[in-house]
Amino acid sequence: MIGLVHYHLRIGGVRRVMEAQAALLEKAGRPFRFIVGEEPVGDFPFPYQVIEGLCYGGNCPALDAPCPDITLWHFHNPTLGKNASLTDRIADLAMKGHRILMQLHDFAEDNRPENFARLTSPQRLYPTGPRIRYALINSRD
Repeated sequence: MIGLVHYHLRIGGVRRVMEAQAALLEKAGRPFRFIVGEEPVGDFPFPYQVIEGLCYGGNCPALDAPCPDITLWHFHNPTLGKNASLTDRIADLAMKGHRILMQLHDFAEDNRPENFARLTSPQRLYPTGPRIRYALINSRD
């Protein structure tokens, strides 16, 4: 099961990207579910799970406990600094050997000093390991 993780499913660019990915996964017959910090806005046709604390400014719990069936964690924009505890939870998953894809397209380092100040060490912000991959949207990233 692939977990597509983001803080929310509000109307906007990230949601459109995630919905396009979900449609491709569905077409390929790959099981997936969205994992978010709040209920989706408007109609949402895909399976999802709300985890309290995953939203902006929340205190994210350990993610593998409420989602034991996730075999690949696909995080959208996790290093933005809107939820500092999320970066720690990702580092915890990485240390446990989970497969992780970090899709980055917005950075706390880019003119968001208040967000960047909330984050911990670079090793936990950008974990590395044999089961972690990074995906970027454009050459600037």
